[in-house]
This record gives sequence, structure tokens and C-alpha cells, in this order.
Amino acid sequence: MLAIGAGSDEMWPSSIGAGQIRRRLAAHGKANHADVHIYSGAGHTVSRVGSGGPLSPFVYHPVAKDFEATGGLPVANCEGSYEAWRTVIEFLAKVEAR
Repeated sequence: MLAIGAGSDEMWPSSIGAGQIRRRLAAHGKANHADVHIYSGAGHTVSRVGSGGPLSPFVYHPVAKDFEATGGLPVANCEGSYEAWRTVIEFLAKVEAR
């Protein structure tokens, strides 16, 4: 299982959730099934490749018609997004090879 979390996520505590996934798998003797990556300075949009412009800590919500805080610093969001997607691609390649 691949879990990606962001240490500065302002939408929900994704880093805590990712850590809980790791702990629960370990508690059931499946620690080697947890591939957990947490990007400490990134926000909720860490999974969006290339996010990291000046407004990256925010996302426009079309229903609410306003901006919502997603957290993170622009540079951490951008670097984290590329690293997270590299991690996803590598994980999927390993799964496909099985």
C-alpha cells in the first residue's frame, strides 16, 4: 500500500493518516506492505504535479466560489508534488512487475 501525506496539509491531517496506515499494517505483521511518504513542508495539493505557484497554498472551490487554504509553502508544494508523483510511478512499476 502506498500512502502519501503532507506535513502542512490544512484540509485534513494527511501525515497523521499516513502514519496510522503504517502503524496498523505493522500491528498486523505486515509492516513491509506499507510504503509511506510524508512531505513535511507541503500542503494538501502535494499530489498535483507542478503545483507550487504563489497561490499553491490555496485552491479555488467552484461550489463555495472562494479560495480554501490547502497549506504548505509554494516551493515545498512544487518539489513535493514532483517527488510524490515519481514515487507513485515507481510504486506502480513495482506492482506491475509482480
